[in-house]
Amino acid sequence: MRRLRQVEDVSVFAKMNKNQLQFSHIVYKNDPVSLKSYVNRMMSIKTNDGCEHKGYVYTVDPVSESIVLINPNDKELKVKIVMGHAITGLEFNQGAEAILPDLFLSQGAELSESVILLRKNAIRELLLENRFPVTEFDNVLNIQGMVSIEPPYGLEHCISSNEIVLLRVQELISSIVI
Repeated sequence: MRRLRQVEDVSVFAKMNKNQLQFSHIVYKNDPVSLKSYVNRMMSIKTNDGCEHKGYVYTVDPVSESIVLINPNDKELKVKIVMGHAITGLEFNQGAEAILPDLFLSQGAELSESVILLRKNAIRELLLENRFPVTEFDNVLNIQGMVSIEPPYGLEHCISSNEIVLLRVQELISSIVI
């Protein structure tokens, strides 16, 4: 990255000639290996407004060169996005990499076995009523190898490589209220 280049000793820029640098989009100039090396490391970022932002790097956007920082406290996580156009300097703080939590895990409510069984039976009956050939193996409902529905049988648990079929099955299942 043009601004992140200050941190790296060896970069893809040294391998490119002047014409390649002039006519190529920035995303092709960024070194993905060096960007990945920033993740989970403590970093201080200086911005053009004179501020300094510190935190663990959660991710780096290779297109906008924005960096997502996380500051874990005892009770909460503070997330800060530093826009790439505002970055003037980077500095790694010495220390080991941190293991950061996954911010996008679904926090679904735990369902009882009886509710899951009710859902499965209701979905199977609805699919059979609509003439879908449903089979079951290891508590996974399967429709002709095209769609699989895994426990706890919600819309987000439908799996298919055919997006059109997946959407149709999800629309049908969304009518079930349990």
